[in-house]
Amino acid sequence: MNLNLPTVTLDPGRARGWLTEPAEQDPAETNAEYCGVTDIDPPFGWESDHFLARADDLIAVASRARLFGPGAGLQLYLSADHDGVTDGGLLVVSVHPPAGRPALRVASHHLDYADLIWDTAQTGLDAAVGVLRAAAATAAAVLAHARRALTGPAAGGDGRGRPAMTSTPGTCARCGTETAARWHGAPWCPGCRIQLVRHEPTGEWVSHAELERRRRQARDAAAVEATRRVALDALPAAHARIPRHWRATVDPPPPGATWALTIAPAAGPVDVAAQLTPPHSGRGWQVRIHHRTGQVGYPLYTPGGAQAAQFGGLADAVDAAVAALLLETDKGGR
Repeated sequence: MNLNLPTVTLDPGRARGWLTEPAEQDPAETNAEYCGVTDIDPPFGWESDHFLARADDLIAVASRARLFGPGAGLQLYLSADHDGVTDGGLLVVSVHPPAGRPALRVASHHLDYADLIWDTAQTGLDAAVGVLRAAAATAAAVLAHARRALTGPAAGGDGRGRPAMTSTPGTCARCGTETAARWHGAPWCPGCRIQLVRHEPTGEWVSHAELERRRRQARDAAAVEATRRVALDALPAAHARIPRHWRATVDPPPPGATWALTIAPAAGPVDVAAQLTPPHSGRGWQVRIHHRTGQVGYPLYTPGGAQAAQFGGLADAVDAAVAALLLETDKGGR
C-alpha cells in the first residue's frame, strides 16, 4: 500500500504572532480574543472556565490559517461521559490528498486534559500557544501510528494482497467462523471481512471497534462501582452534617449511571433534593439540585462562572448542598 501522509508541525513563534494578528472573522479582535483567550484575571489556562471549548476554537481557527501545515486539518470535538458532563475531546486529523483521491480522517479520544496542554503553569497567550503545540504533537503521533498500521509489512502475506494462513487459528466472536487467515499481519475473519484482535479478559477474537467498545464499557463499569463504594461509605458522615429530620440515602441508579448520595429536607411544600456524585474520572464531588415542585434541575456552579463546581471533600459538598436546599425551601415557603 502506498500512502503518503503529511507531517503536522507547528512553529511556536509563528503561532504566537498569529494570535496577536487581527482575526479574519472579526478584524476588530485579535485571533486570541476571537477564540476567548485573555490575560485579564482570570487568565486563559487549563483551569479556566470553558477551557476545552476555547481550545476547540483555537485549534479550528489555527487549522484554517494553515498553522499546522498545508496537508492536514485539525478539529477538536468535545465529548461527554456517562454523566453527560463534558470530559475530554476527540481530536480529528483530516488529511487532504491530491485531487480525485478520497480524504482520510484519523481520530484520537482524549479524556485527560494533559493531552491538550503543553505546560500547566502557562496562562494567557503562552497557554494558547501551548494548546496548539500539544495538538500538533498529538496529531503527529496519531498520523505516525496510522502510517505504521497502514503501510507496515503484511507479515506472512502471499505477495498478492491475499490473506495468508497461520498455524494458530481463532474463532470470530461475531460470526463464529474459525479462521487461521491473516491480513497485514493481523488475524482475519473472511466471513465478516474484518481484522481480529484478542480480548484478553474473555479470550475472544473481536474487531478493533468491538475491543474499544468493551474497554470503554469496562472503564464505565469500574467508575460506576467506585462511586457505589464511595457513596455508601460516605453515608454516615453525611448523616452527621445535615439538619435534624433531613434524610440522606443511597439508592440504586438507572443501569449504567454512576451512584450518588441523595440529601432531602423534611417533608414540606417544596419537593426538592440534592444528589452528590462521588469523585470519578478525575473530577471531585459534584452536586446537582432536583427541584421536583418546579420541575427543574441544575448543578451547583463555581462562583462567577458557568462551570459545574467540584468539591475536594465530602464535607464541603454536603455543606454546599444543604445551603442550596435551604435556599430552595425558603423560597418555596414564602
